[in-house]
Amino acid sequence: KESVKFLGVTFHRKLSWNMQVDNVVAKCEKNINTLRAVSRVWWGAHPSTLRMMYSALVLSHLDYACFLMDPLPNYLCLKLERVQNKCLRLILGAMKSSPLIALQAETVQMPLFLRRKFLAMNFLMKRSVQMNHPLFDKLRYLFSVFSNRLSNPPLLCSSWKYIEDNFSSSFSDTHPGFSIPFDAIVNAPKVEGSIGIDRSYEHSNPSTVNQRFSSIMADGWANHVQIFTDGSKLPNGECGSALYMPSVKFERKYQLPTSASIFTAECLAMREAIRETILQQLSPVIVLTDSLSLVHSLRSRSTPSINNYLLFDIRKMLY
Repeated sequence: KESVKFLGVTFHRKLSWNMQVDNVVAKCEKNINTLRAVSRVWWGAHPSTLRMMYSALVLSHLDYACFLMDPLPNYLCLKLERVQNKCLRLILGAMKSSPLIALQAETVQMPLFLRRKFLAMNFLMKRSVQMNHPLFDKLRYLFSVFSNRLSNPPLLCSSWKYIEDNFSSSFSDTHPGFSIPFDAIVNAPKVEGSIGIDRSYEHSNPSTVNQRFSSIMADGWANHVQIFTDGSKLPNGECGSALYMPSVKFERKYQLPTSASIFTAECLAMREAIRETILQQLSPVIVLTDSLSLVHSLRSRSTPSINNYLLFDIRKMLY
């Protein structure tokens, strides 16, 4: 046989994807007729409805096992891209002369070559939950083979190499909740919800607030090393954390991905402050934060509320 079909994917004996791409295009063309029947330039279904139909009837075929075929020759990529472009014009009622970038932006659809990369990364990140998965050893071997012969290795191999180089230190064979003592999860550490300065001081003179804070520290924590932590996120998405110990003029700054939240930034600052306390063998220590949500999460005895892996690390170090 010249080809064989396995789980809906057509494999050619010469490892060519022509037949598979032709089969996918043929399936999509049948379903595009459904879009044509309910859409016209001046009448028809709403674009949001058409976009859902496109995702269900056409994009599902374009996505299925697509990252296994990459890299594809340009003429095969063009065949698949034409299918999506045709659908986007039907969704928006656009003309053939409409710029493709505008169509993709209006329908919130990425080009198919980027979508293949996204799906490959998503697939591998899900598999990475199990670090001893047999797929990974085979991908490492294939990457070593193709990297010596081809300038453009298969997408699945290159994606795994990227994940292994950049995220392998974040992987764990077990859930963080099972790596710390049970008592550290159910028993809340010693956390003070307030030191005596409430929102009534918000519009007070800064010098008055500083005097009040200094008196509180002198009365209750005179011999403690003070560590101030903070996390913030700018409107442009930049996120970061910092900690500062005024007694020894020690400071640390951390830049986080734009996808991180302010809560994650606050947790990271708190964890690094506790870590520095352990490394420098400081005692006694008081760590101050302005994040009330972090304080409530640390004081909570409800395990489901501890849904951030940084909180597990903090509790493990405080136990």
